[in-house]
Amino acid sequence: MPNHHTSFILLLGIGLLSAMPAVRADTFTGKIDLIEAKSDGTRFFVREAGLNLYASGHYRDLLQQGYFRKAAFSIGYQLFPCPGGLSGKCGTVYSVAVEQTTF
Repeated sequence: MPNHHTSFILLLGIGLLSAMPAVRADTFTGKIDLIEAKSDGTRFFVREAGLNLYASGHYRDLLQQGYFRKAAFSIGYQLFPCPGGLSGKCGTVYSVAVEQTTF
């Protein structure tokens, strides 16, 4: 049988978890319109959606190769506030699926 101290810690932990803001994630399916190499990473822009996606490592490489091959993607990204004057939505890429069989 748990003591009162253990019950209090458990309730405190549940309260903290429920008070945390939810991580906002979204997806995009389509083609990329522009690639821009920046000091804070590589930005992939989708004009139609007003979407600025930042990717690094393997995700950046896949998006770059697909961009030049005119491939469509399904991209999962986590939203964050857009930096310095960018309008629209900004996000960090966490998953990429290529929607083209000849890739």
